[in-house]
Amino acid sequence: MLRKTLWASFFAYAVFAVLLCISIGTRFWTFSNILSLLCGGATVVLMIKLICSLFKESLGKKVALSIFYLFYVLFFVYHLRVENSFDFKLFMDNLNILFYRESADIISSRFKLLDLILIFSLIFSSIYFGAFKNKEICKTDNVNRKKPFFILLIYGILCLSPYNRYDEVSIIFKDIFRYFYNPVELGNYGRSLLKKEYPFMKKMETKGDIKDLPNIFILPIESFNANFVERKNEKGAEYTPFFNSLIGKGLYVENFYGHSIQTAKGIFSILCSIVPKTDGKVFEKHFETNFRCLPEVLKERGYTNIFYQSYRDINFDNTGNFLKNNHFDYVEALDEKSLTEKERKENIWGWGPQDDLLYRSVFKKIDKLKKDNKERFFVTLQGISSHMTFDKVPKSQRLMYKGKQNKKQSYANSIRIVDHYLQTFFRELKKREFLKNSVVIITGDHSFPVGEHNVYYNESGFYNEFFKVPFLMLAEGNLESTRIKKMSYSQVDIAPTLLDLIGVQTSNSFQGQSILKKEESYQFLIQPYSGKYLSIIKFPFKYVFHEKTGQEYLFNIEKDSLEKQNLLSLRKNWKNIHKIFSELKSKIDYFYVNDYLIKTNKIWRD
Repeated sequence: MLRKTLWASFFAYAVFAVLLCISIGTRFWTFSNILSLLCGGATVVLMIKLICSLFKESLGKKVALSIFYLFYVLFFVYHLRVENSFDFKLFMDNLNILFYRESADIISSRFKLLDLILIFSLIFSSIYFGAFKNKEICKTDNVNRKKPFFILLIYGILCLSPYNRYDEVSIIFKDIFRYFYNPVELGNYGRSLLKKEYPFMKKMETKGDIKDLPNIFILPIESFNANFVERKNEKGAEYTPFFNSLIGKGLYVENFYGHSIQTAKGIFSILCSIVPKTDGKVFEKHFETNFRCLPEVLKERGYTNIFYQSYRDINFDNTGNFLKNNHFDYVEALDEKSLTEKERKENIWGWGPQDDLLYRSVFKKIDKLKKDNKERFFVTLQGISSHMTFDKVPKSQRLMYKGKQNKKQSYANSIRIVDHYLQTFFRELKKREFLKNSVVIITGDHSFPVGEHNVYYNESGFYNEFFKVPFLMLAEGNLESTRIKKMSYSQVDIAPTLLDLIGVQTSNSFQGQSILKKEESYQFLIQPYSGKYLSIIKFPFKYVFHEKTGQEYLFNIEKDSLEKQNLLSLRKNWKNIHKIFSELKSKIDYFYVNDYLIKTNKIWRD
């Protein structure tokens, strides 16, 4: 009786799947892809049969089928536009910020009017003709109690199949299952780390003179993609001319990485020298966990710790509560009421006041604190002008592309004006004699892909452009000009490097190491979404593990900067490839051990 309905549904699914293949560039006529199409079609048919066998009354069938069609259409259009399946983990991790005005702006920027028309027309037609006007499913049948069990069993097997790539609803079910149940089995390396109750704690004798310690400024530039540093556009204009002019004056690392893709995770790694968790945000879920972060170490040496940001809500991602719990004296957002009427009208755009206003404002605050006999400052400044979306830069401040821009050009305008604002910071710094002895670090809170692999969203890939940020440390008279080319470092190395530079030795739980020692290190990179990609870099090699599918990659990122050649597919020189592959793969336990230690409060013990 349901034959026509099932064939119509399978045909509609096939059209959807073909459109997806074309959209995301999948080779259609491959054995693997054909199996995936058939698997997805079978799950759609089984879901309809399951609904019709569960409900005796036609109204129940209509409602259940309508809900199924509704979600299927929504998830399909999402996949078609974003070029990735709806990510349940992404949704859950960011549920608390989903209804912010700015978040809604980002989401809406990814969809076009045509998408809305497509969504409503497909939902209406599928529900109207597939459920309410479908005479086949309106008929009342006796319910076979055994039939749903067998259908559900087969459906579950197909859902968990690695070939299930195109049925949007069953993919969500699979992701939900993995979100709540995803056991990890540690190898020898992981078990060896857990032999100690607090594996990262290092107790040592405190050393260092506190008399002439410098002021410290950290500027984690929002979404700072290192691929734009020392580069020019098609007309020969530099994207970051001012930053480029500073490189020769300090310590610059060519291969430097942020650990993940979100501000809260980047700030956590910078301040606490700890790799972020692979799931959720430490700022939110573990803000009461006992950490010993850089602000605590500096506070013990007489520093006044200031965190200042442009974005209006200091507790976005629970940032304020975490930082206050970790020894910041002042955790504030720029007060827009303190700005002039002209500044509020002309210089607030995107997610908040432009960065030069932030810089001027914080120096006024420092002046006031200086009058209150505060002598030594540690300041972290989080601007917002290069936050997505990048097309909000006012026309008068578009220094590279004036007219209508594509996504890369919009980003270029954004990072170019942020580079321009940096001049304001250094002008204000040089105005004040009492800040002459200062260390300034410019880096990125995270990177952002701008089409290097035809991707423009930061939650859907593992390539270098998702993580690689600049790192420059300036300390006039106290640091030789150095450029590190053949080694790589990351955000967890910032705190140890700072303490090494200013001559402070103290007990800590830092996971990084001082860049000044120029020793080899590992970088642990986390793409928490798209099935979770975990990457480990030991320059020049990069190992990638996709947790969802078990796929593995190995790249030589010095010779193959675009990560096109998976070395694991080569037979030539396999002995050497396998050696580095085995070494890096064994370190994957680090991520899971770190997750466990943060979750169980085993990072630091007073």
